Amino acid sequence: MIFAESNAGKQNIIKYLQINAARIKVVPLFPSEIVNEDIVPKLPETLAPDLFFIHYPAQYWAHKNHFNLLIAFRILIEKFPAIKLILTGSDKGNKEYIKQLIAEYHLDSSVIDLGFVSNEELKWLYLHSRGLVMPTFLGPTNMPLLEAAELDCPVACSKLDGHVEQLGDYGYYFDPSNPEEIASTICTMINDTTNNIKRIYKNNFNINNAIESIDKAFSELKYIRFCWGTNDDIY
Repeated sequence: MIFAESNAGKQNIIKYLQINAARIKVVPLFPSEIVNEDIVPKLPETLAPDLFFIHYPAQYWAHKNHFNLLIAFRILIEKFPAIKLILTGSDKGNKEYIKQLIAEYHLDSSVIDLGFVSNEELKWLYLHSRGLVMPTFLGPTNMPLLEAAELDCPVACSKLDGHVEQLGDYGYYFDPSNPEEIASTICTMINDTTNNIKRIYKNNFNINNAIESIDKAFSELKYIRFCWGTNDDIY
């Protein structure tokens, strides 16, 4: 058997690797421990507690698409001059380029790079942000979307099949290669939260469903696996 973290992931495996669909089982992705109550949110030292911001937690890879987000953010600050964009994540080879773009676009006072942050600090960002923004080109799914939704943080993200599967009507979706659409979608998200518009999150991506799914898959697998010789007891 092969395990995928979503139905969208399963379809990608079939499409790109030409694997028999019957061999692929879905064990849903679930959020990290950051959503647990024992993770106590902590204000990052360099931030003011009343900051008006959106945030993007992502490593600095090119496919994470910081480039188009920065262009979109230039459009966004025309409507929300006080808003800040907080970036978190480690450098994976593309950070220097993004820093150059921030300077070139005169966004030094509006974009805050916190680098790698602790779970406690990241949780504070989820709880106080006007929204998580994720313009990544790749999925099919991404864990921060689940973390945000679990913590009632609005989400604006790339319209990937996996993202829609994860969030359903909870998410605000955009074309990640269209900065104008990214900006417009974020604007809608901010205006909705300003007017206290709540979206319902149907939580199908959780650890209980993952455990049930993998247990079911292994239960089916043993009747195939034990067609080969083994010293193990079937039961």
